[in-house]
Amino acid sequence: MRLTRKQMQGLLRHTDSPYIRVVGFLYLRFTCEPEELWTWFQPYLEDTEEFNASANPSLKTTIGEWLITLLEENNYFGTILPRIPKKIEDGIKVKLLLLSHKKERAKLNLAIVDKLRLGTKVRAMYADEDNDPAMYDAVIDSVEENNQYWVSFPAGNDITGDLLQQVRERERRKAEAVGRDYASRPASYKGSLSLKLDRWTTRKRSRSPAKRRDEVLVVQPGPSKGTERPSSGLPSPEKNREADERLKKLRAMYGDASAKTKED
Repeated sequence: MRLTRKQMQGLLRHTDSPYIRVVGFLYLRFTCEPEELWTWFQPYLEDTEEFNASANPSLKTTIGEWLITLLEENNYFGTILPRIPKKIEDGIKVKLLLLSHKKERAKLNLAIVDKLRLGTKVRAMYADEDNDPAMYDAVIDSVEENNQYWVSFPAGNDITGDLLQQVRERERRKAEAVGRDYASRPASYKGSLSLKLDRWTTRKRSRSPAKRRDEVLVVQPGPSKGTERPSSGLPSPEKNREADERLKKLRAMYGDASAKTKED
């Protein structure tokens, strides 16, 4: 059975018995889409009509208090209620917390109600589809019965300014943060001039420079001043012949030791 919106509103506003209204709210809790629950329940969260919601006849509660428990709890007298998604549930709990703060402020304001006049500067709650509920500076525009007030938020108030500041601060932190560390800021022009650099280069010195062996070209004077030839590092043929002649003379004088070793 699906009820129309008109039928549903008729149940919730019924004046004959609070239990008829309770049946309507329970129907919504079981069948309504989670994102629409707050829209249906919010107008009645401060409803003061009393009824008995338990087996104890002396234990009574109000419609508003009962609705809050219906939103906060998942178990209703042993019956598991449909689960509300975490994101929606968190949003509902935040709004319920603000509602409790609102009730506390209402009690405190009763002591200064004679000071809350037209033009008085106060702090009031503001919220819309784009902004979460929060307290801002406001001015009382009119006073109605039952201590209800109409207020306006002055032009240039920080309703959007605070939010914009938060967005900019968040973006700035994202730009500076890399993982869990913060990125180093680029050096200023004067700061970059004080950095220690290698001479005749704009590159910083490497922590572990690679070792290399430079080749040295040794110049041997030749017969011609204009001709320069690199030395190969080997002895010349003349030096080889001189060394052989000295070796022969030594063998002739002292004998050939290597030859004697072979004969033995």
